[in-house]
Amino acid sequence: MGISNKKNAVVTGAASGSGRALAQELWNRNYSLALVDIDYQGLISLRNGLSENTDQQILLYKVDLANVEEIKICCEDILKQFIDIDVLFNNAGISISIPFDDLDIKDYKKLIDINFWGTVITTKYLLSGLKKSSRARIANVISDFALMGFPGKTTYGASKSAIMGFSYALRTELYESNIKVSVIIPPAMNTNLVKKGISTNEQKRQNEMLFLQKNAYPLELAASKIINKVQQGKFRIVIGKMMWMIDTVSRLFPSMLHYLISTRRESKDFA
Repeated sequence: MGISNKKNAVVTGAASGSGRALAQELWNRNYSLALVDIDYQGLISLRNGLSENTDQQILLYKVDLANVEEIKICCEDILKQFIDIDVLFNNAGISISIPFDDLDIKDYKKLIDINFWGTVITTKYLLSGLKKSSRARIANVISDFALMGFPGKTTYGASKSAIMGFSYALRTELYESNIKVSVIIPPAMNTNLVKKGISTNEQKRQNEMLFLQKNAYPLELAASKIINKVQQGKFRIVIGKMMWMIDTVSRLFPSMLHYLISTRRESKDFA
């Protein structure tokens, strides 16, 4: 029997970082939650830290988003538990910071499977539940690396660019329906994405992590702003002055942006 709550949300990559902050903010706004991550202990920790509310439900799913069958089973159970789905946050992802020439193609494929196909397949299997909501939202998290040719990010940037293209087309297909699609360009945040990702060497990883720490946008504030704009049905959601500048320059002066990145010595420290 389904749960007859007014608001139900699904968040992938919810065990840590921005996904965890999004889940916490949605819970505070009285959403029942279906939380998806390969880190099940992280999901349990998140659940244990949420305030008790008998009017809300929280469902935890350990899922490898590179595994189509696991995604399918997870989504089928979510649809059995929730009458409808009001918000789907496709947030899960992994990172690689390695020059293309040095990449192992197996790592490239794994990242695309998780970041891109995980988003596409999750959306596909949950679409019927989203259609049952009177005011549904699909929010796909991309990255500024989808907007600029940053060295060492051929894999990660490609996956986020693919999600962006998928989101654009999906938005037009669903334009006259009850479902609004958003693409989110989040600010630099101090999460575990780089720490757990693949990098050329430990020094390069530390350099990228140091950049994120110096420029980190508060997770809770980012989550609040993102959810506000998603609820409003905004399409392109850009958070933070730095991301706004990158987004603007990448669209108005793409060649100049690529030139500046390619000639700046410090940009190569990430690769």
